[in-house]
Amino acid sequence: MIYQSSWPCIPGFVGGSDCGCKWRWQARPISGERGGKDCERKLSVLTVGVLLGKGDGTFQTAIAYVSGGSSVSSVAVADVNGDGIPDVAVVNGCGGGNCANEGTIGILLGNGDGTFQAPVIYSSGGYRTVSLAVADVNGDSKPDLVVVANPLVANCGGSCGPGNGVLDVLLGNGDGTFKPAVTYDSGGNDAVSAAVADVNGDGKPDLVVANACFASGGICPGQLGVLLGNGDGTFQAAMAFASGGAFSSSIAIADVNGDGRPDLLVANQLSACSYCGTGSVSVLLNNTPFDTTPPVITPLCHADKTLATERPTCAVTLSGTITDTGSGVNASTAEFAVQDEYGEVQPLIALGPAGNYSFTILLRAGRRGNDLDGRHHTITVVANDNAGNSGSQTSVVTVPHDRGN
Repeated sequence: MIYQSSWPCIPGFVGGSDCGCKWRWQARPISGERGGKDCERKLSVLTVGVLLGKGDGTFQTAIAYVSGGSSVSSVAVADVNGDGIPDVAVVNGCGGGNCANEGTIGILLGNGDGTFQAPVIYSSGGYRTVSLAVADVNGDSKPDLVVVANPLVANCGGSCGPGNGVLDVLLGNGDGTFKPAVTYDSGGNDAVSAAVADVNGDGKPDLVVANACFASGGICPGQLGVLLGNGDGTFQAAMAFASGGAFSSSIAIADVNGDGRPDLLVANQLSACSYCGTGSVSVLLNNTPFDTTPPVITPLCHADKTLATERPTCAVTLSGTITDTGSGVNASTAEFAVQDEYGEVQPLIALGPAGNYSFTILLRAGRRGNDLDGRHHTITVVANDNAGNSGSQTSVVTVPHDRGN
């Protein structure tokens, strides 16, 4: 579905004219000629401004912090070192004031009082770095960085030049530092924006990136790349989807039709394949068949009744399987609860490769009052699959009393 917005042509720096206006290139060679090879564009080191709020809708004067690079284009706030204090991650399109260098990421750790430390610089893994997202992509509860970048091309950043865009993933160590970037093809040309969400319902974060142009260059159409996650911080090759417009510039993910599946919304600078015209917003509804079936759990209880008559506790073995043919069992969620008439305990379960489990627990055999029919224990096994569906199964075991019935 395409929605148009009014967006006039923007006068450009260089490039051909179309319908009376010149297209704006993202960068240009210092020779001033489109396609020149002198990409030594020198830039001043830029800053990040922090405006502390007064609580009444107004803000204090901005405090500027050096970003650690040039061509600052995106900023995010997250606690990257686990101290409970917000930190700042900033994208520098150029490293060291020179756009022939790789872009960088500046990490400014927070002091907790609204001020920030000097940036620690990480290579973004690509050139013309334009945006980033912060999310836990490998399930270790530590923030990771997903950076949108592009190759260094002869036109020094001219939109939709040769070469696909890239996504660079920097896994976090949890202490404010990050591992070196791992690079993935964005599935289109001139990558500009990325978002992280589970788009196929397997419980693993996926990446979605907006590319201004399709893979072979040109302006029409824009292209979205969807990189399914493996759950360990690595991703599969990008699947390409037409954005419904040209020069796609931003991506958002939300369930817009209430079916429980995340949909894609993409902003296109142009709605048609020309250099001038109106912009548009495209909506791509998700038709992935999500896993909605809970895991299958089979418990089997066995109590050693002989010992139960002689001791205050009874050894009970519970075994069985937990399987799921859809998204697979999330082994970290497998647990059991034991409840008798008087209390409850709830340890964890260790699953084998085929979903099999077996454990032995000591259950009390003592009675209270005039309870003469043995002590009844209800054991419940619970587990989730990777799509978030929960399954449970209950079994009852009777332990004879430690003294006469």
